[in-house]
Amino acid sequence: MLRRAFASWTRHVLLPRALPDVDLPQVDDLLEIKDMLTEHSRSWTHQWKMEGLAEGRQEGRQEGRQEGLKEGQAVMLHNLLTRKFGPLPDSVRQRLKSATSGQLETWSLNLLDAESLNQVFDSN
Repeated sequence: MLRRAFASWTRHVLLPRALPDVDLPQVDDLLEIKDMLTEHSRSWTHQWKMEGLAEGRQEGRQEGRQEGLKEGQAVMLHNLLTRKFGPLPDSVRQRLKSATSGQLETWSLNLLDAESLNQVFDSN
């Protein structure tokens, strides 16, 4: 009686909490549960690894696109600044490399009205 109650609790409470996204086969005996876990654990592990890899790739692609966009913004602003004000000092080139996308956008807009290189980077 106790074994059956424990098996039922394991099947209906413990396993669904531990494996919420897994479709568990109907088993009512502790030995069946053990066999089921042994039989399916490798495929579940493989499935979870594949899902994790896919998620990681997606995040990596997104980060790569964002980083590429930021680098493109920095190169474009560098070219525009050079065209308007001549060769840039190392400090400005470094500032462009380490800037966020938001900063690059602000500086690009500032460039339209700036009469000096310093005015581009003013935060007013």
